[in-house]
Amino acid sequence: MGGAESDRKLIASNRKARFNYEILDTFEAGIALLGPEVKSLRAGNANLGDAYAIVRRGEVFLVNAHIGPYDQAGRANILAKLRDFGIDMDVKDPRIGRILDRVKEQEFKGFSYDGADASFELLARDILGQLPHYFKVERFNVSSERRYDARGNLKTVAEAIVTVNVDGERISSVGEGNGPVDALNAALRKDLGRFSDYLSDIELADYKVRIFGSGTDAETRVLIESKDASGARWTTVGVSPNIVDASFQALMDSITFKLFHDKAKPAASQKSENRNQKLEA
Repeated sequence: MGGAESDRKLIASNRKARFNYEILDTFEAGIALLGPEVKSLRAGNANLGDAYAIVRRGEVFLVNAHIGPYDQAGRANILAKLRDFGIDMDVKDPRIGRILDRVKEQEFKGFSYDGADASFELLARDILGQLPHYFKVERFNVSSERRYDARGNLKTVAEAIVTVNVDGERISSVGEGNGPVDALNAALRKDLGRFSDYLSDIELADYKVRIFGSGTDAETRVLIESKDASGARWTTVGVSPNIVDASFQALMDSITFKLFHDKAKPAASQKSENRNQKLEA
């Protein structure tokens, strides 16, 4: 028994508890963990600084304990995804760490790349220096109006105005649709200069919205599935407190993904300012 005790390794402790409180008794308990969590704990990636336990209906719950993600598992997942995109990299390549860090930053903002592989591919290629720059969106505006159509039916129609810069030329387009996203999509595809032909066969196949958080802190995550005449389908994601802005981010990723895989010639000097940018909505 004594040998077993001596073989135990202390992974994390809440030192503040012993400083701020008088400890009258201690108890031992087990906790259910997933595989990556166990590996992360063994690597010492845990923090109990703000943790405390509460008892509810005879069960003890550990609150505010933080177990960080297991980086090696994250690296393996990223490498597997990159291979799916035709990108082979060594597990020790420091750029893998930069991709992993960017994913963590985006997930903290509310992004999720599960089911949004197209946006993840753009993120990774951007960090790897493989993402060309096609055009810059300078501004967009969306409004909705209730009006009568030619048959006298009262309908709500959305109108979007988008201004882009393609090869130094400013182009403004107006699009109408059944909603803000449909109108933005119509405006973007109406005139994108020399890239317009690449977008002629894009269709929005699915649109999903999730609200997380509450009150003024609520965020909106939008997933857009697109398809083209070849039968290809891809999904992109956008996150913002503003549903129109989140939708626009996902639309921009969808168009950029299409241009990249159709091997459109990039702009000569545009900077990558389209990804996740927030403009006037």
